[in-house]
Amino acid sequence: MRNFHDPLDVLIIGGGYSGLSCALTLQKNKKNFLLLEASAHAGGRALEQVLDNNFRLELGGQYIAPPQKRVTQLIKDMGLQTYQAWGQGNHFFLYEEKVGTYQNSPIECLGTLLQNKLVQLEIEKALALLSEMFKDISPSAPWESKNSELWDGMTFQTWINSELTTFPAKQFFRFMTNQGFSTEPEQVSLLQMLWFFKTSHGLPPWALGGGQANRVEGGTGLVALKMAEKIQDKIKYKEPVFKIVQQDDFALIYTEKTIYKAKSVIVCVPSQLISSIHYEPGLPPDLHRSFSSLQTGNSMKVQAVYTKPFWRDKNFSGNGISYNGIPTFTYDNSGKDGSPGVLLGFITAGQATKWNRQSKKERKEAVLNTWASIFGPEILQPLDYIEQDWLQEPYIRGGHGCHFPPGVWKELGPALGKEHMPHFGKITFASSDIAKDWNGYLEGALYAGEQAAIEASLK
Repeated sequence: MRNFHDPLDVLIIGGGYSGLSCALTLQKNKKNFLLLEASAHAGGRALEQVLDNNFRLELGGQYIAPPQKRVTQLIKDMGLQTYQAWGQGNHFFLYEEKVGTYQNSPIECLGTLLQNKLVQLEIEKALALLSEMFKDISPSAPWESKNSELWDGMTFQTWINSELTTFPAKQFFRFMTNQGFSTEPEQVSLLQMLWFFKTSHGLPPWALGGGQANRVEGGTGLVALKMAEKIQDKIKYKEPVFKIVQQDDFALIYTEKTIYKAKSVIVCVPSQLISSIHYEPGLPPDLHRSFSSLQTGNSMKVQAVYTKPFWRDKNFSGNGISYNGIPTFTYDNSGKDGSPGVLLGFITAGQATKWNRQSKKERKEAVLNTWASIFGPEILQPLDYIEQDWLQEPYIRGGHGCHFPPGVWKELGPALGKEHMPHFGKITFASSDIAKDWNGYLEGALYAGEQAAIEASLK
């Protein structure tokens, strides 16, 4: 028999960065709220594994770009600091058994490796064109943008084929799409990609092979833990919601343990899980179809741990691009003081699908052999090898980012709201994947949660 909870102003579902941001905003506004988290921890995709030396190895989102003001201020408010990700030394580019190094431009490095200036010029020209095109995109209503019907009707791969002639240049854009947005260019529309660039405030430097941004001392998971401490008497763990029933004055929220009653509900679960909750009455057709149309990305984060980052002694930064073996972006993810040494690789999109079908032993061998071709045989003997596959997490079920297939933005985009977060009656939806600023980032999650809390408070 379920318990009944006292009436609330707002009930939040989901304790990732969106839900925690929402909770802190409601607390500041002195609202009577409660947050329900399905898993045993707060933070969502900001998760960490504590190693033997108490080093917090980040398994999910971890990088902070300097222009991201909300998350930067939040880190300060939680009494933590950021530091610049390691980038000293030569970055590598591994292409068809050829190894090149660069410090600023992987595109120039690729052209030099292939001894083909046309490849470099084609990539640079296409990037310049994209930078001009996304200026016309509305971050809050991309379906209203000029040429939106044309751009949403073609895949990004179609655009790539129309603008580029050399295979390596096309391959570079595929790799950029895979690593930056965890999808394939034929699965996403040109409009969607331009919207990604717009809400990211430009083409992300890291998606083009450049360095990552800042890191948090202690990790982004620690930030989430400190946020949760601020509302520790207002958060319940291991309590997934399976049904929301809207009545005249209140909504009833059902878990296996309790029936909750609230004037407003804010659903902050990953977008791909929104439809896993039963709604009475059902969501409006366009809103239901829009959520059901969102395709989750596929990504796996693999990390090898060493006593120290010995590649730095060879003047390698540990950062680079590999098209061989398992195609990955690689980054030095070592501790701030260089202990332990950690190499991080992202396996994404179709390659993640392919390698997910192999055993962990086979993936480990392929990853380490790829890195060994750059850094030497010492790579083959890590202290530990750790993988995080977010598709396997029952309350996440997706890699970084979601996207619409071609044609959906134009038809169903208005259902997601223009100047507000998507809502239906007493229910408001918020997550980084539907944020209208810094979509898919921790910054976007904070933005969505804060906005949803303000909108729900006005109901």
